[in-house]
Formats: sequence, structure tokens, C-alpha cells
Amino acid sequence: RPVSRRELFGLIEDLLGRRVVWAQEELGPAAGQLEQKLTLDVRDITVAALLAKLLEGTGLDYVIEAETIRLIPAAKAP
Repeated sequence: RPVSRRELFGLIEDLLGRRVVWAQEELGPAAGQLEQKLTLDVRDITVAALLAKLLEGTGLDYVIEAETIRLIPAAKAP
């Protein structure tokens, strides 16, 4: 069944034991991409590959911090 990117980030939180966080105002219009529904096969996929698929074409990227994974605009990626 199609699931929103936001829900799939919940799966990542469960797998890694880290929260996925973002600031709506920092993401700007790209934040709307988090509600887009996708159908993905998540069996036998690494978390890094899942993150890449979830962010593909969204204009978003992520940084891994001590306790969280923070979503950021791709242009701000280090």
C-alpha cells in the first residue's frame, strides 16, 4: 500500500533508534514532499539506500547527528 515519506521515516526511526527531525521553515516548499505517498519494497535494503530512495527528487538531503538524522535542503548539505 502507498505510504507517505513521513511514515517511512518512522520506520527508519524504529530501525536505527534515532529520531528523524526537520524544521518545516528550513525545508520551505520541499517540506510538502514529506506527505507524498510512495510504494517501496523495503525488504533486503540498507538504511542508507532507503534514505536515498526516500529523498530522491525531493530537493532534500540529510545529516546524521549524535542523536538524530536531520533533514535539510539539498543545497545546504555539507
